[in-house]
Amino acid sequence: MTASERLLTIINNSVFFKEFTYSENQIFQEDGNTKELADNIVWLDDLLLVYQVKGRESQHIKDTQSEEKWFERTIVGKAKRQIKDTINFFQTWQKLLVTNERGQTVDIAKAAGQKLIKLVIFEPGSELLEHKKNIKFLESSTAGLIHLFHIQDYQMVCRYLVTPSEPAEYLQFRKEIYLRHKDHPIIRKEEYLLGHFFTTQDITAINQDFLNNFGKIDTDSGHFEVGSILHNFFNKVALYENGRETDYHFILKEIAKLNRNELVAFNSRYRETIQNVQADKFALPLRFVVPRTGCGFVFVTMQRHNKEHWYNALLNFVDTYHYKHELDKCIGVVMAKDGNWFNINWAFTAVKWEFNEELEQALVDEAEFYDDSELRLLPRYKLSN
Repeated sequence: MTASERLLTIINNSVFFKEFTYSENQIFQEDGNTKELADNIVWLDDLLLVYQVKGRESQHIKDTQSEEKWFERTIVGKAKRQIKDTINFFQTWQKLLVTNERGQTVDIAKAAGQKLIKLVIFEPGSELLEHKKNIKFLESSTAGLIHLFHIQDYQMVCRYLVTPSEPAEYLQFRKEIYLRHKDHPIIRKEEYLLGHFFTTQDITAINQDFLNNFGKIDTDSGHFEVGSILHNFFNKVALYENGRETDYHFILKEIAKLNRNELVAFNSRYRETIQNVQADKFALPLRFVVPRTGCGFVFVTMQRHNKEHWYNALLNFVDTYHYKHELDKCIGVVMAKDGNWFNINWAFTAVKWEFNEELEQALVDEAEFYDDSELRLLPRYKLSN
């Protein structure tokens, strides 16, 4: 793995989680040879990103002319051909076993029906002309539009777009604004594209003032960072899907799909539940729904005197909320204090809604404690004054 490929893997791990990032992508053929599917892949349900990474070794840098030739040969030529090969793999192979950054092997051929987003990330020599560094897309008659990023620009984008759903939306926006305004010089600036995206996703017109908004983007990820929360939860899950036990990826996927304001809602309830447990305070479960993903979230406080009943309490509260809103999926987390330690356990359910007399009664019983639910749409991004 080259230094550029390792850097990309580190960046993708931080945004897309190690479970959904794949850098070991050698495919074994029947003749015993191997081929590389892609330098890096991100797969999260209907999000499928494939990357080719090209870096320029410093000892090979001679002058501007040689760097221009390297760009045309390696980026415009070789990387584009490799993207085409990746597309062909997904179209023709029935099984594609790859290993994620946690060492778990999956068959990524199951993603073949998803829309494939293609990216080439490059780290050129210092002699490459600026206009080459600012090219945003490669165009191919067979592979379509391929996102092209200088690796520093890609790292910057991932620093501002902090959840997996945000880069996916940004890449779609980036493509659409390019197709509409490809001859406008300002869209060569990644800072303008980010400033425009954070201000509005209306691409009808270019507004030079949006470049100024780039410096106003809220980068305080403390409100919507969940890596520390999820770090050690893998062995603390009670999971059921259609009556069968499954694995923790279902929980991780739903959390990974949240945008930053949804993550603010998640984090605030998670931390309030910790505070309730710390104070041994009675509190009703905290809850919210994400309508666009069809998933609900329930946060359960257990007091010391009944902490041994956490399992039944967790599943009962999750089932009730799942039933109340006729959700596709519901995630629950229960917390209890055990001496100086916190016990934190998770649950996931994804069962088809059916009338249930016991759950109907549970809704009646909880009505005296909960007001009617209210759905509010919050602004996605905040810009400082």
